[in-house]
Amino acid sequence: MRVLVTGGTGLLGSYFIQGRPAEVEIASVQRSLSALPNDAGLDVYRADVGDKKGLEEVFDKWVPDAVVHTAGYRDWE
Repeated sequence: MRVLVTGGTGLLGSYFIQGRPAEVEIASVQRSLSALPNDAGLDVYRADVGDKKGLEEVFDKWVPDAVVHTAGYRDWE
């Protein structure tokens, strides 16, 4: 199974990624590439979930069976 996780650098997203079963292939969509150390088998894409074109580009490159939306709103930027 292929799962796309939004907000992979956040608390919920990072725990979801860390706790995934070995047979689950994960890709993470996040605004910052440097915030998440990349381990084996994890594809990381830089995109903002509010940017339709950016997300379409991710889906063109990596087609998931499911999406887990853990991205949150940050108002201090």
